[in-house]
Amino acid sequence: MQGLGEPLNADFNGDTQRGVGFYQFMNRYRKRSSAADAYISPMENNPNLSVQLHTEVIRIVLDGNRAVGVEYVDKSGARHIAHCAADVILSAGALVTPKILMLSGIGPAEHLIGHEIPVKIDLPGGGQHLIDHPEVPISALANGPYGYYKKGVGWRMLKNGLLFKLFGSGPITTAGVEAGAFVNPTDPESPPTVQASPPSERIKRIALPSPDDLSDDALAEHCKRFVKTNYHPASSARMGADGDPMAVLDAKLRVRGIDNLRVCDMSAVPNINAGNTNAPAMMIGHRCADFILASDDAA
Repeated sequence: MQGLGEPLNADFNGDTQRGVGFYQFMNRYRKRSSAADAYISPMENNPNLSVQLHTEVIRIVLDGNRAVGVEYVDKSGARHIAHCAADVILSAGALVTPKILMLSGIGPAEHLIGHEIPVKIDLPGGGQHLIDHPEVPISALANGPYGYYKKGVGWRMLKNGLLFKLFGSGPITTAGVEAGAFVNPTDPESPPTVQASPPSERIKRIALPSPDDLSDDALAEHCKRFVKTNYHPASSARMGADGDPMAVLDAKLRVRGIDNLRVCDMSAVPNINAGNTNAPAMMIGHRCADFILASDDAA
């Protein structure tokens, strides 16, 4: 991409996003550090923390317009209610959070009535405005064994496994995508080509989309056939201003019309960010904690 004139960018999360460079990863000790590793594991001996695995939250338990707990099903199928004296925090993600809200009677009234769910509060924006980052591949055949070719088979697999086990190094530490670019096309009428060194020196031919037909119709058909999620769903229970009829949350992540209930995940964002959603999701978690602690101080 630098061969096409895109600038080198050492930090996609810095002042400027555009450019080409190496991705940053949430790793610790050369391993992926999930939110559970980073936040829950260090508190596993804290008596204030109780983690219930293999459970499914069914609904928010309400007393009038006040959230007082959650109902969940454990791995045996038994139902339980966990009561809460303070805030209930819903953090099930942009696909499941609006579902739990609607099962609790919080969402578009017409939709809830259609499913015979008693309406607690009509929030037309619940479950609406879902956004994701679509991904469409451009595939090519390489002219040699580059990258991680056959690194996971035969003697290479054994060697790389030992490197990782003994020294925490080697190909196993990769996330699979080391580098990338954030760009805006300068000429939308130009066909996609690989002409920049060094990629052009390693490509035998483009496989998809077919270089035999790069018309708008052909590219549109390629996109329809191969588009997939980038696993970044967002904005399905979004926050917004007081006058926004589609805003499910206020500016402090509180569900409108319900006391003691906040949403703390990517369903809360008004619009999706131009990049991965892992860091923004954790930022929302930190911000939600700030709001709760500030409320406690005020009380």
